[in-house]
Amino acid sequence: VLLVQEHWLSPAMLYRFNDIIGFDYFCYAFSSMALTCSADVLRGRPFGGLAIIVKREYLKVCKCVFNSDRLVAILIESALIANVYFPCLSKSDHKEVTLELLGQLDNVCTSHAYDDLIVGGDINCNLDVDTWSSRTIIEFLNSHDLANCDCRWPDRSNSTYHHDTLGLYSCIDYFFVSRGAVDRIVFATILDCVFNQSDHYPISVTFRKLLTNSSNYNV
Repeated sequence: VLLVQEHWLSPAMLYRFNDIIGFDYFCYAFSSMALTCSADVLRGRPFGGLAIIVKREYLKVCKCVFNSDRLVAILIESALIANVYFPCLSKSDHKEVTLELLGQLDNVCTSHAYDDLIVGGDINCNLDVDTWSSRTIIEFLNSHDLANCDCRWPDRSNSTYHHDTLGLYSCIDYFFVSRGAVDRIVFATILDCVFNQSDHYPISVTFRKLLTNSSNYNV
């Protein structure tokens, strides 16, 4: 299962995921530019967009239960997986957007039955730094009994965002899982892929026996 944030595709261009993933995978993709593109000609840089990509073999036990500009959630058997994209702290409305997103996520969690909950994505803040956003998100995680997967490099550093020119590095991408699934984590790591052109490093978590028809389960 792949969680994608900021694919920057308009609604008319979402088909391009099919060109990339091939027949063996299925993509639940949503654009953040639907209103902008329907109201006027798109000007300037594209923005936003979320997607969850799953193996096609799981479609018979998989359904999308929620989608918005900043949250996409699916159920695979009894596992609820949420892909989130929080606002930057520099945005003037980041508090309002953060509370709205957490409200949506809370509604998804309380509206569906599940055994395991996995929340992953771009949190856009370092939870080890005391800010309004970090305190608010940590309070939410505690209320839903979610644990940080603590993805790290082999050298134990945990920077997931990098701006090499300015020398900026921080941890703002996370996976959180229900505590009942923690003991089934095989490993959690930050990936360094030569093909990755983003200023974010992808993070990966492998679970043991999260689904009944799979011995290992990668997110």
